[in-house]
Amino acid sequence: MKGLKFKTRIILIFFLSYTLLSVSLIGLFYSKSVILQKEQLRARLMQLSSLATNLVKSDIIKNLVPARASMQTPEYSNLVGDLRKITAIDPAIADAYILVDTGKPGIMKFVANADSVNVVDCGEEYDVLKFPELPKAFDGPAADKKITSDRWGHWLSGYAPIRDEENAAIGILGIDISAGTIYSMQNMIKRIAFYVFITGILLALASGKIVSLWLTKPVNMLIKGMEKIKSGDLDYKIDVNADDELGILSQNFNFMAMELKKYIENLTETTKEKERVTRELEIAAEMQKAMLPHYNLDVEELDIAGLSLPAKQVGGDYFDYMNEEGNNIGFVIADATGKGLPSSIFMTNSKSIFKVMTTEETSPGKVIQRTNDIMIKEFDPAASMFATMFYGIYNKDTSRFVYSNAGHNPPILIDSAHSTEKLLKSHGCPIGIIKDQIYAEDEIIMQKGDMVILYTDGVVEAMNEKNEMYGIQKLMKLVLDNKGLLAQELIDKIRNSVFEFAGGRLQYDDITLLIFKVR
Repeated sequence: MKGLKFKTRIILIFFLSYTLLSVSLIGLFYSKSVILQKEQLRARLMQLSSLATNLVKSDIIKNLVPARASMQTPEYSNLVGDLRKITAIDPAIADAYILVDTGKPGIMKFVANADSVNVVDCGEEYDVLKFPELPKAFDGPAADKKITSDRWGHWLSGYAPIRDEENAAIGILGIDISAGTIYSMQNMIKRIAFYVFITGILLALASGKIVSLWLTKPVNMLIKGMEKIKSGDLDYKIDVNADDELGILSQNFNFMAMELKKYIENLTETTKEKERVTRELEIAAEMQKAMLPHYNLDVEELDIAGLSLPAKQVGGDYFDYMNEEGNNIGFVIADATGKGLPSSIFMTNSKSIFKVMTTEETSPGKVIQRTNDIMIKEFDPAASMFATMFYGIYNKDTSRFVYSNAGHNPPILIDSAHSTEKLLKSHGCPIGIIKDQIYAEDEIIMQKGDMVILYTDGVVEAMNEKNEMYGIQKLMKLVLDNKGLLAQELIDKIRNSVFEFAGGRLQYDDITLLIFKVR
């Protein structure tokens, strides 16, 4: 610094010291963030793989011979379909696959995988010696501790045991996340660290210039303080024993060190929390979108329409209509307790289990009963999460509508011929509360022009600015007065009526409607 002005020397000291401090602290922050990110991904992979085993039928795996010829069987196609349902849960999932033991040390066999491009032959042997966490999954969920590579690419993978009815592990379900996804997250952390570094540099230059205007005495005390902070001791304080320029400088330096510590702590915590919340909401939003019908069910005998409006970014309501076996059309509506992200996650899991049950049972009561049993088995009742559900099946040949109700709002039946309305008041306990419940069934015969209106609490419990409730009577009158409308027109009519009633009051609960009308 020979030849430089004293004022410039002080500014350079602040600049260089803060640069060294920032590089060391931000480097520490980055390494810790990467480690934390990887641990969170491992935990998420173990949770996803464990939950996803519920979508895989263990009896198929148990009976399917791990050989290439098995790829031509319907059982193998069903198994691949189940695996592709798993990959649809989260866009970050690159592949899902099933491995079984061969009895050879370090060798397992593929049964099936979800990737339609890189299809692995059924029965292909796989050397797992490079993946020490994979064999551990026979005892419980596990995940790779570092990114691994094989002939298909670079991955971070999670594993969970697939168990048969005797709770014996008969195979392992694996879920892969591409290394590219992980690297993109790390690049985001790098960008944040860069912005923090630039901000710190600007702060150092400004502070150095201000302090240099008042400095008239040796700066030994200041240099000592900077050395302490550079070593990572952000709690160090410079002794303030004077009221002159050095005392003022010492006070400013102590304040800067304290604020820097708070800033780094807050930045670390905020970044961590933001990443977690953002990712959870993205996953929940994708799940929510996938839950609702994304196709028009073209049924000549019925006019069908549905609507779901969450109160928050995601919600806990769900509806669906689907072709069942023969000439049957299934209708379901459900409402998880609460709203927002927890309800969305609970409903997503409930929906997945319900959809599997509809493929195994033809009775609405049995479908709800088995869904309830699995929900209680998989989720802790102490979490106080449950869902109401109404499920019915309409037969196009007989016009017979058979239904069962698990604590849901009673649907409205419009008798078009007699211009009357009534509630389908068959009740049962909501799912997820009490195990071994039996859900009764009722049935009605529908005529041309008759229709059924399914709805959730958000419709009838909508409140206006006077704290008055919309109510079931208002809904029934509106539906009866407009029974000649098409299903979609009636849904629009109900939605507009509810929002007009609420006025300026914000939507409090999720609003969901499902209407079908006999043509």
